[in-house]
Amino acid sequence: AQGVLEVVLLRDGLLIGTEVFTAGSWLIGSSERAPLRLASKGVEREHARLVFRNGSVVVERLGGPVLVNGYRVEKSELR
Repeated sequence: AQGVLEVVLLRDGLLIGTEVFTAGSWLIGSSERAPLRLASKGVEREHARLVFRNGSVVVERLGGPVLVNGYRVEKSELR
């Protein structure tokens, strides 16, 4: 079973929402077609991609900076 991935969205440490995804590749950005739409200043239309497959979660930069634990990354597996 692939399972589901729950993404918790925080702003300044406060919960602003959650999204649930099944296996696949999901666009993160300000575009209306992005399943994970972020309407914050500095978010590109196609900012990053979230790939959830076989229990593994990878985030990769598309157009905007992506930080994982405070470090800029091009691509990173999340745990």
